[in-house]
Parts: sequence; C-alpha cells; structure tokens
Amino acid sequence: MYAGVPYQLVGLSCRAERGGKMDTSIVKLNFTSPIHLGAEGAAVEKIYDFLHSDTLFSSICHAWLQTYGRKGLEELLGEFPKDKQNVPPSKELPFCFSSAFPFVGKVMDGEVRTTYFLPKLKKRPPFPDFEDKPEPKEAKRVKKTLDDMDWIDLSFFWEWAGYRKPVRLKNEDLDPRKWRCLREKLDRMNELLNKAVESDFRPRVTIDRRTGRSLLYFFRLVYFSNDQREGKGGLYFLVKCRDQDMKDRLTTALKFLGETGIGGERSSGYGKFEAEWCELDVDWTIPQKILDYPLERVTLSLYYPPNWDALKPVSNYTLLRRAGWLESPFAPKPQRRLVMYMFEEGTVFDVNKNLLLFENEPRSIPTETLGTLVDVAPEGFLCKIGHSVYRYGLAFTVPVVPG
Repeated sequence: MYAGVPYQLVGLSCRAERGGKMDTSIVKLNFTSPIHLGAEGAAVEKIYDFLHSDTLFSSICHAWLQTYGRKGLEELLGEFPKDKQNVPPSKELPFCFSSAFPFVGKVMDGEVRTTYFLPKLKKRPPFPDFEDKPEPKEAKRVKKTLDDMDWIDLSFFWEWAGYRKPVRLKNEDLDPRKWRCLREKLDRMNELLNKAVESDFRPRVTIDRRTGRSLLYFFRLVYFSNDQREGKGGLYFLVKCRDQDMKDRLTTALKFLGETGIGGERSSGYGKFEAEWCELDVDWTIPQKILDYPLERVTLSLYYPPNWDALKPVSNYTLLRRAGWLESPFAPKPQRRLVMYMFEEGTVFDVNKNLLLFENEPRSIPTETLGTLVDVAPEGFLCKIGHSVYRYGLAFTVPVVPG
C-alpha cells in the first residue's frame, strides 16, 4: 500500500499537551531554491503556486517509505479509512492537514508580521444587496477586483466566513469612499503577494520516441522572495497530529524531504526547503459570530466523500479533476493514475445535511474529519507490483455562517 509518490511537497508540526494530545499547528515551508509544481497540460503546462492536500500526503508517504521502510508505511496507511469507509467519530487519525497556501512575512514597525492567505469561499461575498438602490461604481470595481483574485488574507477570510445574508443596506454602503478603501485593501493584498511570489516560464523540448519529432513545451518555476523588507514568501499549511511520537516521526521524514527537494526537476536542485513549526496565533481564533451559527463548514483541503450517492446537494462547490503519474520503487516505470474528481478547497457544506463532524471544542482547528483514501492504481497494478496507490481525500474544515 503506497500513496502515489513523487514531485510533491510536505511539512508537518504539532505541539504536545499533557497526556500526549496534539494541538493544531502551522508549518511554514521556507524555500531555498525555486520549485516546479506542474499539473496536466501540453505545450503550455498547467501549474500551481500552492500545494493540494493530496500532494502533501503523497510526499509524506514517499518520505515515510525512505525512512521507515515498507512495513512502516503499510502500518501508517492501515490507520486511515479506505474507499467506502468513513472516519468513525472515535477514530483518532495519525495526522490530518490542510492544503498548503501562500504566506508573506514582512518587517513592520521593527518586527516580522506574517500575512496568511487562504482560498476564496465558494459562497456569496460579504457585500450587501443594493436592491432598488443605485450601486456605486466603486462597489462594482471592488467586486471585479475580488473576482480576479485567487487568494484573500486571513482577516478578510473570517469576515467572509462570518457574513450572513440578508443584511440591511446602510447609508454608508452607498458612500463611494467605503468601497474605495476596501478596493485599496484588496490591492494591497495583491501587491504584497505578487512581490513575494513570482514565476518564470522556461522552454523545453521533448522528442517523440516513435516519430523522432520534437515538441516544444514550457514549464514554470515558482520563486519565493527571501527579502523580509519587501516580503518573504513561502507556503504554509495547518496540521494536527495524534501524539508526540507521530510528531517525531514526521520530523524525520521532513528532514529527508528538505534535503532531497520536492516537486519536479529535483535533479537540477529545485525544491529545497526548510520547515518552520509555529503555533497558531490569536489571528486564527474563530470569531464568536461564526461559532454562534456553526451550521456550515468550509474545506481547506481537497475532499472525497466515501459515498457520493448519500451526499446531499451542495450549492457552493467546484469539482477538481485529479490525475497524473505514479511512481513506485517496486515498479519498472511510471504509470498513469486513475482519474477522479474531488471537492476543491473553499467548498461550503451544510453540516446538518451532510453530517460533517465537530470536535467538542469548535475553536480548535480543524474539526474531526470525514473522507477517505482512494485507491487510484491502474488495473492490474496490485497483482503485478504488490501494493495499492492511495490519494488523500480527508476533509479539513472550519465553521462558517450560512449565507
């Protein structure tokens, strides 16, 4: 049993409490070289500037195999639900985590302040309905700016998550100055991120083995700035571990990944990183107005439900196609993984309809998870190679106000 390995990124961190219980932590991935994160595509390759949760899991399994051997990896995977199974309420998983999103650390007033970015929620944005009132031009510009953005900062994420419809239109909503200030705030988010995260396309040529013809294609490298005056960039994710022993084992796996590199083109020295473990600060405290209406959840990871037929209608979602290649040290060559579709980060689920589970203390991130690992090995792979290939589909969620 193995997770489809290579070309992925991972980092983990947890803080132990008395009795071995682990808090949710943030792991910052500080890159010391460019990274190549490719997806399906031809001619101009499709790329990402962040890491999906299933790629994190694949990297963990790759490192686990190298550090703890085949038996150790099989024991780890044996503790996760598979295919049609779900996560029992009493089941404590070895670890669970979100996808890895951008962050920027910048020196302000003599100290480094970190801005965490998150995906936009797939629900109505936190703006009032103007109904029969004329909508200010600045309000339209704000909506257009938000539509063009991929990421929002943590404070705006909580504002969006806590927004409840309908809302009474106020006189200040008709004032263009309010919308101008909001647009400037969104512009500053974009400017901060664009200075810290840059990319560069590079041409490559591949030769068709049968015809001998050449094919030009482009691949992209992502660069993260190391200048804290302008903004030091990187990726981060939220993670929760079961106990101190699991944290120690993950630390060893992380060291392997950081030294060998992650992503594509590792033989060229790309993908080197150092992991930094951090505790959640006060900015991550879930606002009380959200806890008062814990009826919906937004996913910060990819999610694959164990039973699609039992899933109630979800109005705010995007399905993401996941495919690609798998590699195994026990297989002679890479092979295609089975294609599957997963709910994308930012999807909003109704808790009562879909029975997403809560922890006893909803201020803790994340809640208990639902989801499953899915075997994506091609037909006959298990018989020929002797193990399965799993994709990570557990949901990592936080509460939002229905809106």
